[in-house]
Parts: sequence; C-alpha cells; structure tokens
Amino acid sequence: MRVFASILALLFATPAFATGTVSCESPDQSAFVGLTVGSVPGAAIVGAALGFGETQWSIETGDIAVSQAFVEEGRWLIDFVDPNFERVMASVRLVEAIEGEDYVLAGLLSVPGEGAWPLICEGP
Repeated sequence: MRVFASILALLFATPAFATGTVSCESPDQSAFVGLTVGSVPGAAIVGAALGFGETQWSIETGDIAVSQAFVEEGRWLIDFVDPNFERVMASVRLVEAIEGEDYVLAGLLSVPGEGAWPLICEGP
C-alpha cells in the first residue's frame, strides 16, 4: 500500500500544534485510516486520511471534513462528512484498552453504501 504510506506522510507533515498520530489498517490491508490529533482537550482531529479499495479521501485535499469527534472512556467516535456537510461519508469507531503497560487500539471503518472494515491501530 504505497498510497497508504504517501497519505500518512502528508498527514503527519502537519503544523507543530499536532501532538499525536494514529494509523489504522484492516488486517487484509484493504482499508486504512490515518488521524492527526491536536493538542486541545477532547478529540481535535486536525488531519485525517482514509481509504478502502481504490477510494481515498483526506481532509487536506478537501474530500471530507470532520462533523463530530469524541473521545471518552476509551472510545473514539468520529464521523466524516462531505465538504458541504450534507451527508456522512464515513464513520470510525475505535476502542482502546490499557492493562499495565499493554495498550491496544482497534475498531472499524464504516462507509455507507460501500462496506465496513475492521481496523487495528497504532498510536497515539
């Protein structure tokens, strides 16, 4: 997935206010989500790219926008919409677990009319 690496490289080259990145991929490598999370409290998604099959969208290129994002009690709930904020394009749902020094972040990418993919993540 060279395109995945290229998108993530662009995504991670954001201004200094970005404090963390999350990269997720489906086990079969057919879908990915890359997030850059800002330094304010809560879920400040300042950069994002996602893809499935041959389709790729990002905030940076104006394909999608974040309509809402929440991180609470180990759950990440993020919805992406079209640039006019008229319809949901994709939803990302992640769950994190921490036990001692072990940290796991996993979830799913759901795209209306296209499908849903499990995700295994690294970061933040």
